[in-house]
Amino acid sequence: MSWRPWLSRWSQEWIRRHEPGQEDPEILRDGWLGFAPATEGAVAAAEVRIGRTLPPSYREFLLTTDGWRHAGCLLQIWSQPYTKPLVHPAT
Repeated sequence: MSWRPWLSRWSQEWIRRHEPGQEDPEILRDGWLGFAPATEGAVAAAEVRIGRTLPPSYREFLLTTDGWRHAGCLLQIWSQPYTKPLVHPAT
């Protein structure tokens, strides 16, 4: 799956509809709700750490953006506790 086009559209639609004064300046500057992509090495290390290969679509997501902002309550629950620590654990 090619995540970038779909996520870029989501970002643009969210930016057009956001509440004035509640936007993150970085989101407006970049036009992107995501973060920098995870590296292949970071994703591979996460797979070793958890002892499993990630599903191909989730691997592609992480290689496109290492997390996501303003995804709605269900996706925020899953992206915050699992995505960031999975690829970039606290040291």
